Amino acid sequence: MKRFLLVSLFLFSSSLFAQATIDFETVGQDFVWTIFANGPQQDSTDYAVVPNPSVSGLNTSSHVGRYMVRANADPWSGIWTDSIDSFTLTADNAMIKVLVYKDVISNFNLKLEGFAGVHDNNVPNTVTNQWEELVFDYTADIGKTVTRMTIIPDFPSARTAGSMNYFDRIQFIEPVVPTVPTIDFETVGNSWVWNLFSAGTGGTSEITANPSVGGLNTSANCLKIVVGANGDPWAGVYCTDFPDMLITADNCIVKVLVYKDVTSPFNLKLEPPNVDHFDSNTVINQWEELTFDYSSDIGTTGITLTLIPDMEDGPRTHASVNYIDNIRFTPQVVPVELTSFSGAFVGNNVELNWATATELNNRGFEIQRSINGSAFATVAFVEGRGTTTQIQQYSFTDRNVESRVNYAYRLKQIDYNGDYEFSQVVNIGFTLPLEFVLEQNYPNPFNPSTSIAYAVPVKSNVTLEVYNLIGQKIVTLVEGQVEAGKHTAQFNASSMSSGIYLFKLTAVGENGSQFSSSKKMTLLK
Repeated sequence: MKRFLLVSLFLFSSSLFAQATIDFETVGQDFVWTIFANGPQQDSTDYAVVPNPSVSGLNTSSHVGRYMVRANADPWSGIWTDSIDSFTLTADNAMIKVLVYKDVISNFNLKLEGFAGVHDNNVPNTVTNQWEELVFDYTADIGKTVTRMTIIPDFPSARTAGSMNYFDRIQFIEPVVPTVPTIDFETVGNSWVWNLFSAGTGGTSEITANPSVGGLNTSANCLKIVVGANGDPWAGVYCTDFPDMLITADNCIVKVLVYKDVTSPFNLKLEPPNVDHFDSNTVINQWEELTFDYSSDIGTTGITLTLIPDMEDGPRTHASVNYIDNIRFTPQVVPVELTSFSGAFVGNNVELNWATATELNNRGFEIQRSINGSAFATVAFVEGRGTTTQIQQYSFTDRNVESRVNYAYRLKQIDYNGDYEFSQVVNIGFTLPLEFVLEQNYPNPFNPSTSIAYAVPVKSNVTLEVYNLIGQKIVTLVEGQVEAGKHTAQFNASSMSSGIYLFKLTAVGENGSQFSSSKKMTLLK
């Protein structure tokens, strides 16, 4: 992950360079720097690695970089290097710290290049002939790839004199992201100025007592916004006392408790990015939590919080009273999303299959079994995949089953921190069915999906089809050989219209036995 000085540094991977400190002793002393715009007499000695001019205080290292700016140089005179190799700016390296020691006070420009939208990044020193740490913020460029670093150590608006500039310890660090605590209107947000706008006659905004202490919200105080009947559809409040917040994966999901006397969209807007984010309450005069996803705005710094609690599509038709509390900035979560879980008898065993769409910190799954309705007990454990956004397939075969016993299974998904969730229960039924069976679909009526279970006592060739009421075949759900046991097929009718449909099972057992049965089901949209 690193480069080995001029030859070896190129062998390092870019990601580690982005974390390595350029100290001009172990890293950077052999970088190739190109001098530019330093007057007609510029030469290779204008830049050098030299002894530290003041070994003390902030900087006790022995060697540093030095750039001498000539009196007839351009204001933008400096050096650039491609020896850094390319790397991508991330939340782990987008803040750059540099120690500087200059004999003039002026802007120090540290410019990262190689991507669209390259820009100057100027920070002035405040003292002369003394080591000082400057900080350059590149969080707005997270996700961009850097191939070059340029240093303009003395960048005045116009050049009037030469200068001597030393620099050292160029560090690529994780930005210190100001944390925004929960805005509870008791310890945070209660002293902020919430500016009311467009609320019409009788519109008000105030910190007031919780109208319903209990359930989701047991706090004493909250924010109350009254919107008049002649207010604008976008009436609300904005707050510039909201602390500047860099939106990251750790705070991009905003959760808010609301208590409203109408059901309507609630707009929570961080500015920037100044984009509407809506969620609607579903109950009135009851606390409910709404969620706003700012993950697409990661890398943006919000400086103003705007709340529009009762947003209408057209002209306002009513007044409303809106209470707001516990505005929380929470991490983006990739849940363990179970997309399927099924089971069937295969020969004398039970085979379970399941799949996940995403996983976060997934240690694995306990396989839990119930026999004849008894309490569930753990019979096995299957390792999870940790954290992934790729589809994962799992299976488990229970070989310890008995005949004429009713089995049911569930999964207990466990995180690395011990948190867990249970799946739905899959009822396998008795070990081997005694006869062919086609069960009624469940649920019924349904919209848009339903399950159709059937059983075969011996290995059989099976066809399971769906028809409309005039006998036209809509879809074939199963066609082929299945093992003896109970099976389930899924039917998704999202593209079909409401109505009554038939499903028909035809089976021919390996012993010559035959079976045919059909049932009705109702799609109700």
